[in-house]
Amino acid sequence: MPNFEDQLLLDAELDAQEVAFIRARLGDTPGVEDDDIYYFIDLLATYYAESGILDAEPDAEGFIDLPMDAIVEYLQKTAKRELAKDFDAEVLALITEADMDFAEQN
Repeated sequence: MPNFEDQLLLDAELDAQEVAFIRARLGDTPGVEDDDIYYFIDLLATYYAESGILDAEPDAEGFIDLPMDAIVEYLQKTAKRELAKDFDAEVLALITEADMDFAEQN
């Protein structure tokens, strides 16, 4: 079992891999920097934890229905308040879907 510092390094490496994964999905989308992607990764984790989604019962195929519109709205409102930046809903949906895909693969 890695010690705390090693775990932090492993988490940072995984985050960097996820940012690269999401960046590949987004391409050169104007107005979205890598720091923004890191921010949204953290914000999505917060949303999942606070919304109760993680406690939801999966369907017969093992999936949980995610309210994409509510997630995107949360990301938009929070980013506008905390970063004073507006992000396109379609871009935030792509980031959210890529985040889910990355989590599923890892």
